[in-house]
Amino acid sequence: MAQPDDLLNDLLDDEDYPAYTMGRAAEILGTSQDFLRRLGEANLIDPHRSAG
Repeated sequence: MAQPDDLLNDLLDDEDYPAYTMGRAAEILGTSQDFLRRLGEANLIDPHRSAG
């Protein structure tokens, strides 16, 4: 049986899995977009940008 972390990693690697905008992610987490950007700059998270 798959471990919860394995399932989450599989979902996050799936290009068809829904993603959130930076603004929506910040709202859900109760933080600012700038904070999330700084986490990305520090390589603590790996944000992906859509093609547009």
